[in-house]
Amino acid sequence: FVVLFLGAGASGFQMLNTAIALRAADLAYMGRVASLTMMAFSLSGIVAFPIGAAADAYGERVVLGCMGGAVFVVSIILATMSALQANLQREGAL
Repeated sequence: FVVLFLGAGASGFQMLNTAIALRAADLAYMGRVASLTMMAFSLSGIVAFPIGAAADAYGERVVLGCMGGAVFVVSIILATMSALQANLQREGAL
């Protein structure tokens, strides 16, 4: 019985998230935005199994800590790349 509400809630969240993303996108990029949004929701189900297996093997805290560290590192790399690109555009190199 709980699974029914869980599935409905997840579907509602996905629908509203996709609608907000498509509303914010330019008309020329709507297909790309929709496909990336759908791919992100699909990949979360595929990635859940290996993450669950790693959590069983190494412990939940270790796996969640590693995931948080990975997100932090990727965020720093992307922020650095964005700042470098902005500096190059400001200097007229790009």
